[in-house]
Amino acid sequence: MKTLNERLKHAREKKNWSQGQLAAAAGLGQSAIGNIEAGTRKAPSSLPQIAEALGINYKWLANGVGPMIGSPPGQLLELDDMERMLLREFGKIPPENKFDAFSQIGIIISAAKRTHEPIPAHPVVPPSSKQNGKSRT
Repeated sequence: MKTLNERLKHAREKKNWSQGQLAAAAGLGQSAIGNIEAGTRKAPSSLPQIAEALGINYKWLANGVGPMIGSPPGQLLELDDMERMLLREFGKIPPENKFDAFSQIGIIISAAKRTHEPIPAHPVVPPSSKQNGKSRT
């Protein structure tokens, strides 16, 4: 979502609120919300009240920065270099492959929690794909 009006409408609809309900919660008139969502009113001074009423991150609503809900980046978790690298690489995976990749990462993490032995650096070839001691290619 690139624009304020798209973000506002998305957040409002996630709460299943009408424009009137949001306006009442933020102490505004319904037309104020309607005008922002229509894109005819840019960055009004009432954005902090709107974000608070919706329970969302003001910076996300105003500028698309950070998560919609929760703390801005860097305040929720402190990540080390390896964790940041893992997230960067995960972000490069095509969307249609992310679920499978996440599942595989979960298997590796579960194995790492169960054992004190190092996890192999390279994938292990399952026994069913071996023939006469050699891998099939």
